[in-house]
Amino acid sequence: MGHSDTLKQLFPVGLDGVLDADVTAEATAFDLMEVEYKGVSVEMFPDTTEELISRWEYRYGIVPPAGATIQQRQAAIVARRRQRGGCDEAYYVKVAAGLGYTITITQHDDLCRLPATLPDSLYERGDVWKWTVDVYGAASAPNLETCLNNIKRAHTEITFVYHP
Repeated sequence: MGHSDTLKQLFPVGLDGVLDADVTAEATAFDLMEVEYKGVSVEMFPDTTEELISRWEYRYGIVPPAGATIQQRQAAIVARRRQRGGCDEAYYVKVAAGLGYTITITQHDDLCRLPATLPDSLYERGDVWKWTVDVYGAASAPNLETCLNNIKRAHTEITFVYHP
């Protein structure tokens, strides 16, 4: 039963046919609203959005890699929304697992344990904040790289090594 038939049933029997033009106009408006509702109900969730995906990415500060599919972009947004935060390796391993990847992280922070009195000339300060992320079972993972680079500490540099 369409909107037009539903509206006609609301009128008294004696007015049948008198207000057909009005009923048709109102039914058309309801039909358009239903179509818009279905579109909005798809776009209001990041795991189903397509037309508004760039707005979701902007909202969560995600820059999708070139050539990423809609599904990869949706997964990155959902992963970002589910994050609760953390600075330890276990947090990043859990984020990767949520995206379907198995990883290990090597933090090259041995220099952080050196005495503060050691002269700076003996090491490069930039080397203190480098990580190597080993990704197992994948030849490439652009959505994982984007996600980890977006949530890592600002001063950290990540190198990804793949083990297919």
